Amino acid sequence: MKSEEIARIANVSRSTVSRVINNYSNVPEETRQKVMKVIEEYNYIPNYSARNLAGKSNNIITLFIYDEEREGNYTHRWQGSKSPYFMKMIAELIDAAKKYQYIISVYVITEQAEYDFAASLFQSRAISGGIFAGFESQKEQLESLMRQGFRMVILDPPEGLEEAEKACCVYSDNKAGACAAVRYLIHNGHRRIGHIAGDDRRSSQDRLQGYRQAMEEAGIQAPPDWIELGLYQDEAAYQAARHLVEDKNVEALFVANDSMAIAVFRALRDMGKRVPEDISVVGFDNSEILPYMGIELTTVEISQKELAATLVKSICEEHSAKRRICPARLIEKKTVRKK
Repeated sequence: MKSEEIARIANVSRSTVSRVINNYSNVPEETRQKVMKVIEEYNYIPNYSARNLAGKSNNIITLFIYDEEREGNYTHRWQGSKSPYFMKMIAELIDAAKKYQYIISVYVITEQAEYDFAASLFQSRAISGGIFAGFESQKEQLESLMRQGFRMVILDPPEGLEEAEKACCVYSDNKAGACAAVRYLIHNGHRRIGHIAGDDRRSSQDRLQGYRQAMEEAGIQAPPDWIELGLYQDEAAYQAARHLVEDKNVEALFVANDSMAIAVFRALRDMGKRVPEDISVVGFDNSEILPYMGIELTTVEISQKELAATLVKSICEEHSAKRRICPARLIEKKTVRKK
């Protein structure tokens, strides 16, 4: 049976049948019930949406990743969909979802129109919930989705969004992790500590704040030119390292993520500097690729396994907490000179 026949039997338009199937809110309840009665009587299941309307869960959670060209002072293209960090996160989400018998799908948002498609996935019940990652400055778009009552959880949300009534937010404790990294360098006798920062996203800014806080606590007045933008790009991180070491004479570097730290090691090697004998380096993220490169980097970890488990739990458990914080921990290896 086709949707046209359902429309004829229920004495409604085909578009009304479509709106009922896709769970649109602009259908009178009496009309909805009439169409649903015909659908059930004739066992009409056109797609996943109708199966959901019949009471069967699709058990799909979509990871929405923000991947858009950014303008302004931080002009670059941050491709979250190609980030090693998110590749690992996807694997952990898949593993966490299995415990609830859910499946993880991935959708990359690159422009405004794709927020509408994301909304349609919720409206049609194609998915049970959504995890939003990398949306650190898209407050308006996320609030628009939340106002529609969708089941969603946001990783490291934009400033102010945590106050929204329906927001379920999971935070990586980036500031505390950065503080721990810089305190460790200070504890080991370093004072001229440079920072190779990320970009304007909240996670990057939290790590920058952690650097500044630890320096201030130690009574170290770090001039602005001890901070260089790496923008999570190899070449920018390489040049930042050279500038800080050659021109600013820093003795240690706190790098906003491990991928940039790899470029930093290359820059130090090209300058004839040894790690940690000449320059100490601390990274962030505990990237799994480092051991394969023979780099035993002292770094900070916010467990992606714990993050993934928390994100999935926030979707799958009805009474999950609205606000969760995943802690950071310092992992000591061999790239810091000990006093």
